[in-house]
Amino acid sequence: MQNRVSLAAILPLFTTLAFVTAATAQSDIQCGKDGKTYTQPAGCAAQCKGQIDAERCMLQPKLKELDDGFYKSFYNLSIFFNGNAKKVMTCGDKNFDATLGTNTTVTLPGMLLPGLAGVMPAQLPGAPGRVAVRDKLVERIFGRWLHPYKYSDFVVNWTKEKNGEWADLESKPDSCGKYHLNISVQTLCRSPASVVVVIGHEMVHKEQYSRHYTTIAMDDFGELRADLHEVEAYSWELQQGNFKWAFESINKDPLFPGVTDEEKKESQQAQRCYEWDAESQLHKIITGWGGSTLVGKLDKFFNEDPWIKSQWLPKHADWKTLKLSPETSECKQFLAVEPTEKDTTPAPSDRPWENKGNPLTPGVTKNCDQP
Repeated sequence: MQNRVSLAAILPLFTTLAFVTAATAQSDIQCGKDGKTYTQPAGCAAQCKGQIDAERCMLQPKLKELDDGFYKSFYNLSIFFNGNAKKVMTCGDKNFDATLGTNTTVTLPGMLLPGLAGVMPAQLPGAPGRVAVRDKLVERIFGRWLHPYKYSDFVVNWTKEKNGEWADLESKPDSCGKYHLNISVQTLCRSPASVVVVIGHEMVHKEQYSRHYTTIAMDDFGELRADLHEVEAYSWELQQGNFKWAFESINKDPLFPGVTDEEKKESQQAQRCYEWDAESQLHKIITGWGGSTLVGKLDKFFNEDPWIKSQWLPKHADWKTLKLSPETSECKQFLAVEPTEKDTTPAPSDRPWENKGNPLTPGVTKNCDQP
């Protein structure tokens, strides 16, 4: 599982931030009525009482990297228009409205798309393709920041998580050869920059899954490998080290400055806890029944994985004689939640015209020839 967090710890954060503007964080959402800015959409939706388009909440990035016309348009449509402003106000509530971003018949006012006349995609919400606005938002994230990966490379499922997971990329492709990218609808409650970063985190995992090893089987050191994969993905989020990933267009996470201080602290905590858990798993392997045979395989694996070899191994040169530090209370709480596939609840369908509901939910057969 990727990007694991505990909603028990996060929900108070949403409640607190919904009505304030963090002075030290990038504030990229603005209320057109009074000009006040906010870091996350719920706070603006709760306080901005404009009744016309010019006065309502809009993504107005201070961060230059976020100032993309397509992203702004699809973000605003997904979060603030056609009743979504009321839905986003449920961020952090137990009764969170997971239909957020599913408007499919909205008409795009020309004022939302300055400078984009004549270059809008042919398939828009309400067009024959009938694609939900939040799907177009994710499609633009790939097109603007995450290439060479493409939206069409994945099956995107929107979920309402029980135990709290922003996103998850399943480790093996389906029968059509596509990886399933599961995105929690609650991700739309985060800062505009963080929505991109959450998906970018999963693209680090995609790159990890494409690595091939000659020294180990797929299931060798499974939990240790999963923990180190998380440490690596968070190192990308937090701009640590000098490793070069395949998606060079966002290699150094240029959206990091737009992520709120609280979101950064959340990622730092997650990384610390995955790091501790990796050391815990390593300690079990070294001191367990496998002995020198597994240590030898680990040595080869560490030197074959490009990120571990160049970034992690130099800081853990003494891993063969590792002495495990005590588990902190924060990590004990963090690691106590272990999401499984059974914990993932499909969000309400964003394709109501299909009798079978969301065709992208697990268990529904999909024609591989479909786009």
